[in-house]
Amino acid sequence: MTDNPIFEVDVLSRPSVAASSSQSDNDRYVTDITYTMNYKPEINPLLIDFSFLLAGLRAPSIKTACELGFGQGLSLNFHAAGSTISWYGNDFNLKHVLFAEELAKASGTNCLLSPQAFRAFCARDDLPDFDFICLHGIWSWIDDENRSIIVEFLQRKLKPGGVAYVSYNALPGMTDVMPIRKMLSEHASLANHDEGDLASKIENAIAFVEKFLAINPKLSSSFPHMMQRLNHIKKQPKQYLAHEYFNSDWKPVHFTDMKSVLEPAGLQFACSANLIDHFSDIYLDQDQIDFLNSIDDVSMRESMKDSIINQQFRADYWIKDPQPLSPADKDAALKAIRVVLVKDFEKMTPEFMTYMGTASLHQSVCDPILAVLSDYKPHSLHDIHQAVEALSLSIEQVLRVVAIFIAKEDLALANSDEVIEQVSHSCERINTYLLARGTIADDVNYMVSPLTGGGVLVPNIEQLYLVGRRRKLPDPVSWMKFAWDVNYSRIGGILGEEPGSTMPEDDFGDELKAHVHQWGGKKLPILLALKIK
Repeated sequence: MTDNPIFEVDVLSRPSVAASSSQSDNDRYVTDITYTMNYKPEINPLLIDFSFLLAGLRAPSIKTACELGFGQGLSLNFHAAGSTISWYGNDFNLKHVLFAEELAKASGTNCLLSPQAFRAFCARDDLPDFDFICLHGIWSWIDDENRSIIVEFLQRKLKPGGVAYVSYNALPGMTDVMPIRKMLSEHASLANHDEGDLASKIENAIAFVEKFLAINPKLSSSFPHMMQRLNHIKKQPKQYLAHEYFNSDWKPVHFTDMKSVLEPAGLQFACSANLIDHFSDIYLDQDQIDFLNSIDDVSMRESMKDSIINQQFRADYWIKDPQPLSPADKDAALKAIRVVLVKDFEKMTPEFMTYMGTASLHQSVCDPILAVLSDYKPHSLHDIHQAVEALSLSIEQVLRVVAIFIAKEDLALANSDEVIEQVSHSCERINTYLLARGTIADDVNYMVSPLTGGGVLVPNIEQLYLVGRRRKLPDPVSWMKFAWDVNYSRIGGILGEEPGSTMPEDDFGDELKAHVHQWGGKKLPILLALKIK
């Protein structure tokens, strides 16, 4: 392995910028503010396997995958680096594609990433048929023409037995957001060019709606949570708000409407990508469960459940030609599932969020299971069950605890040892790139683990600690001084001759040193166990 593997990979070919998207596309969608650098675990193929098993369905063997509208491409590239799957994707924002290509070059994966709009990309004749096609959130932001293009693409390019992941703003939960979004979008569209960039227009639009709600309009009596919604919107990053609320199109939909749209592509609802949804007795009372069980039609049942919980956002898997598993096959496959702890064992809590508020597991059930995983190594559900069976814990209890802690992102599904070995090099390459980039920018707060095949939260300050460690700096305080110097120079500070000489010598400086010592003793061993270093 070379010291700078980032620069050894040939630039991937892509269509010319002129062919990437039409002017009408750029007019309809926000392009001057790039999207957030978020990682989406719902797109990790390992989660598909687990979710399908919970639903009693056979998951496909995924060899080819495609993400439509991949944003910054962080999730796509992590899943390409952390698996043996060939990934393809498009995003017509050229800035997104250029960053995603940098990640692909760094990892050495053979991703085909295109700056084409949906019409051009979906019409390409050089794309393979796919086992998995995903689109996160974009369904709510695109117009009906592009929705039709995507449905035709799913019908034509998704293999029999293939899976589609679609997430979207859902009704009825987003009903009271609709008038707010309309006012925000229209105010920004009417703003003059001399009123600043889009970020300024977003701030002005929010202030306008705030003034409107302050005059106690009758609309507020019909939607009493509007001010609460607006306060939540005010706290979100401008990058998120620009794409979520300020595109020309914004259309939350009911589940039954989504079913009707996807049926012509040959798709049937498989299951939710939210693992909590697989255990409805956690957040529904018995009367609600009995009511839903009285409904034979699956679509009507899902729609009524959305009304019970006031669903705001759905993330679902759809499948062509579903194959139910026998109870014996389901049991055997679930027992083979492997998981690994990705958070500090000593900070694990039994509480978790549901649609109806906070719930809690019995510690007498979850503590022994988590204790098995406290070595930060992958364990199968079968091995976990065997380790706790003497405590009279059933495999069903193990499964439920594991699923909930995966949903909390305290546990992660794990690759096989064979795949871990195959993908370790590509994961190390992309992490090397991200660490180098982290010294000049602080917007990516994830790294990829070959164990999980996906992203792990590593804030920029911790990335800088890792860089200091890679540079053979002798101790945690030296890592902190390095991180301080990087951040201080970013804001225009003038560094002293000695590393960390500008660090404060007060309580704040003591807090910084305490933080790095705690990180070195607790978080670093977890990252190293996940092969992030």
